[in-house]
Amino acid sequence: MNNNIQLLELNQNNETFFWNKFNEISLKCSNYNPIYCKEFYLYQKEYCKSNKTFICDKSFIIINEDKPVSAAIFILCKRLENNTQEVSFGGNFPGILLINNEITN
Repeated sequence: MNNNIQLLELNQNNETFFWNKFNEISLKCSNYNPIYCKEFYLYQKEYCKSNKTFICDKSFIIINEDKPVSAAIFILCKRLENNTQEVSFGGNFPGILLINNEITN
């Protein structure tokens, strides 16, 4: 088992590090869409808060030996029309899960 693997959840204390690592893995993924960036994430989060649909952030990065191997951006929110919960990118877009193509083990 590799002891260098870390699960890093996005929070105020690691925001800069998180987005640097997210950008790093994004550059390695060929199916990445540019709407999934820090600026649009902050807009979507604020949009959910202003609509009173934001519950919490579920974004994370898995790091192995200081290299991001997987990253996800998810916002847990509720639907306005029926109050059900969903994990998405602010209700209007699906969340994203990136997996580094260079994973060897």
